[in-house]
Amino acid sequence: MNESSTRSFDSAESLGIHDCHPSVTGSSDRFFSCIAVGRQSVTKQLHLSDPALNVEVLVVLAVIRLPQVSSDIVLSLTSPLDHTDQDNDESRKCKDCVLEILRSFEIQDWGLFTSNERV
Repeated sequence: MNESSTRSFDSAESLGIHDCHPSVTGSSDRFFSCIAVGRQSVTKQLHLSDPALNVEVLVVLAVIRLPQVSSDIVLSLTSPLDHTDQDNDESRKCKDCVLEILRSFEIQDWGLFTSNERV
C-alpha cells in the first residue's frame, strides 16, 4: 500500500516460458511469471511552495518467481497518463516495454542469490 489517493486494477496474466530470457527460466516445470497493469492517482509537488497536483499514472508490474533460489524478481514501470483516448495505447506500449525487458533480462551471476542451488 502507498499514499495514492485512488487505485484501480486493469489486468493480470500469467506469462509463459517464452516471455523471459532462458537464463532466468531455468527448469520450465518450476518457472512462474506474471504481469499486472493498473492505475493510481499520486500527488506531485516539485517544491514545497508549489501547489500539490494529483496525477494519474499507469503502473505495470512483472514478477518472476525463482524457486531454485527462493527469490522473486520484480520489474516496475510507471508512466504518467494524460487522459486522452490514447490511454489504452499507452497501457499496451508500457506492457510491451516490460515484456521486452523480461525477454532480455539475463541473470549472469547466480551467486548473487542466497542459495546457489540452480536447477
